Amino acid sequence: MRDEMIINIDNTHLHTHQHSIQKQLTLSGLEETLWSIEDHTRSTEDHTQSTEDHTRSTEDHTWSIEDYTRSIEDHTRSTEDHTQSTEDHTQSMEDHTQSTEDHTRSMEDHTRSTKAHTQFIPLYINLWSTRDPERSFLNIHKMVF
Repeated sequence: MRDEMIINIDNTHLHTHQHSIQKQLTLSGLEETLWSIEDHTRSTEDHTQSTEDHTRSTEDHTWSIEDYTRSIEDHTRSTEDHTQSTEDHTQSMEDHTQSTEDHTRSMEDHTRSTKAHTQFIPLYINLWSTRDPERSFLNIHKMVF
């Protein structure tokens, strides 16, 4: 009977020891799970921060592109205005050239007219000095011009 008691005590001791080991393993597993959850939480927070940083960077880049686009549009308008100004100036210069050519022709006509007129001056003087009323300066002038 004493042998049975020893076995019983040993069995109880063995069972208690086994249960203690199981508790330790369970607690150890819980700790590892908690550490894993904490690691995952930190990783998720880091990823969230990275995503927010990337979003801000993307927004900044979008604003930069919009600014650049506006700059190109402004430059295009400025170039179009300059082109129009150049075309207007070219037209003005062409008009001025035409006006100068017209004036030159007018001056040439005036020069020819003056030369023709001056050819008659000696005749006028001669006619004026004759004092012949029928061949007077005024009558001749009316006939010639």
